[in-house]
Amino acid sequence: MRGQASLLRHTPSRRHNSGFTLIELIISIVLLGILAVVGSSMISASFTTTRIVNASQASATEARYALERLAREIREVKYARSGTTGNLCITTWTPINLVFNKMNQDSTNVDNCNTEVSTVNIIYSSPSLSLHVSGVDYALTKQVDSNGFRLGYYQSDGSTEATGIANIRFVQITLSVKDAAVSGQSTAQRTRVALRNI
Repeated sequence: MRGQASLLRHTPSRRHNSGFTLIELIISIVLLGILAVVGSSMISASFTTTRIVNASQASATEARYALERLAREIREVKYARSGTTGNLCITTWTPINLVFNKMNQDSTNVDNCNTEVSTVNIIYSSPSLSLHVSGVDYALTKQVDSNGFRLGYYQSDGSTEATGIANIRFVQITLSVKDAAVSGQSTAQRTRVALRNI
C-alpha cells in the first residue's frame, strides 16, 4: 500500500494554463473597438437630436410669445365715435406694418382718436419684429424667417378681406420664426384677433 501511495505522489499531473491566446486578445480588442464606435455615434446622435429639439421648442416659444403680445395690443385698438358710423383709430395698415392708437388705462374718452391714447406701432424689418408703444421699443424676436411675417385684415364675416379701415373687424397675424443656430428649421404660427372695442 505504501508503494502505491508513493506512485501516486510521483505521477505527473496535467497542468492547465490559465490565460488568453493572442488571437483571443485581438478578437476582444476588435469587438471592444466596434462597440465603442457604435456607442459613441449613438451618444453623439442623441446629443444632436436633443439640441435640435430644444432649439425647435425655443423657436416655437418665441413665436408664441410674439403672437400673444401682438394680439394683446391689437385687441385694444381704439374705436372713436364719429357721428353714427364710428371710426377705428388706425393710421397705417399694410401687410407688414400696423400703426394705431389705443386708449390709456384710465381713459374714458371715446369721442376722438387723439385724446388719452397710446400709439402702438408694429414694425417688421427682416429678420426682426418689434413693438413700439408710446416711445418704448419691445423686441419680440430677431429670428423671423424671410417673408415670415404678415398681417391680414378681415371684415365682420371673418373671411372677406377688408377694403377700408372702417371695415376691419379681425386682424390675422402669421409669423414664421427660424432657428438659424442649429437646424435652420422654421416654426410657423398664425392667430386671428377680434378687435374688442368696436
